[in-house]
Amino acid sequence: MTTITMPPLHFIDSTLRDGEQTPGVRFSLSDKLDIAWALDAAGISEIEAGIPAMGGDMLEEVKELTALSLHAAVSVWCRARLRDLEQAEQCGARRVHIALPASDRLLATMGKDRNWLYRRATTLPAIAKRRFDYVSVGLMDASRCPADHLQSLAGCIYRAGADRLRLADTVGVWNPFEVDRLFRDLCSRHPGLPLGFHGHNDLGMATANALAAIRAGAQWVDVTVNGLGDRAGNVPLAELALAVEHSLKRTSGIQLAHLSTLSERVAAACGQPLPADKPVVGNRVFRHEAGIHVHGLLRDRLSYQPFLPESVGRRQESLELGPHSGRTARQVLTSTPKGV
Repeated sequence: MTTITMPPLHFIDSTLRDGEQTPGVRFSLSDKLDIAWALDAAGISEIEAGIPAMGGDMLEEVKELTALSLHAAVSVWCRARLRDLEQAEQCGARRVHIALPASDRLLATMGKDRNWLYRRATTLPAIAKRRFDYVSVGLMDASRCPADHLQSLAGCIYRAGADRLRLADTVGVWNPFEVDRLFRDLCSRHPGLPLGFHGHNDLGMATANALAAIRAGAQWVDVTVNGLGDRAGNVPLAELALAVEHSLKRTSGIQLAHLSTLSERVAAACGQPLPADKPVVGNRVFRHEAGIHVHGLLRDRLSYQPFLPESVGRRQESLELGPHSGRTARQVLTSTPKGV
C-alpha cells in the first residue's frame, strides 16, 4: 500500500496584527514582546508583527519584534504599495505579506479595477522578492470571487515568484465544502505554490473552513489566540490545534500544553475575559455535573471528554454535585475530594 506523505503544516499567528484590530484592544509593547515569546514557545511557525505603514509607535514596535531571536519567522503586513514595502524594509523585516483586494466589490470600494489588480499581482511579488527573503501574497475577499478569477490570479502570482498564496475569507461567508473544492483545484493546477488560508468567523465556520483547507492541501493557516479579530474574530489557535490533532489525526506542530496559559495571558493583556464555555481554554469545559457523565469519568477519564485537561495545560477536570448528578455520582462524590 502506498503511503501519502502530507507536507508540514504551519500556523501563522496574527494576534499582534489582525487580533489587535478587535475594537477596544490595544497591546502595549511589553505585551507584544511577551506574547511573541509565548507564541514562539508554543510552536507557532510565523508571527505577524503588525503593519509598518501605520507609522509612529507601530513602526517602532515592529522593529522591536523583528529584532527578537525567535525560532518563529516574523512577518509584516503590507498593502499593494511600494511605500508599504519601503516601510517594511525600514523596520528590518525579512518576510512580508502583500494583501491584494481580489473581489470586484472590494476593488470598487477602493476605486480600483481588475486591470489594476492583475498589474499589481504580476509585478509586485517580483519587486518584493528583490527586497525580502520571503514574499507572501494574499487575496482579500477571495470567498466572494468567481473560481476562474482566483485561478487566473493564482497563476499570475505564481509566475511572479511569490513564495506563498494566501486566500482570505474576509467576511466569513465560505463553507467547508467550497473551501475543500477550491483548495484541491488550486493545489492540482499550481502544485509548486504553497497555499495559505485566512478565515473569519462571522458565520461560526472559521475553524471548520480552516480544517477543510488543511485537508485539501493548504500548508499554512492563520490563527489568533482566543479567536481575536474584526467582528466575530478569526480562527482560534487552540480550537484549530486540537481539531487538527483529534479530528484530522495530524500533527499540528503546536505545543498543546502551552495553550491554556497562552490564552489567559492574551486575555489579560487585551482586557477581554475568556467565556466560560470557550472550547479548549474556557473555565467550564472540564467541569461535569450530569450523573451519567460523572459515573463514566470515574471509570474512564476519556469517556465523556475528547482529551485530558492536562494535555492543554489545565488541571484535572472537576466533578461536581448538582440537580443532575444522579444517585451513584452523589454517593461517590460525597465521599471523594472534589476533582478526580
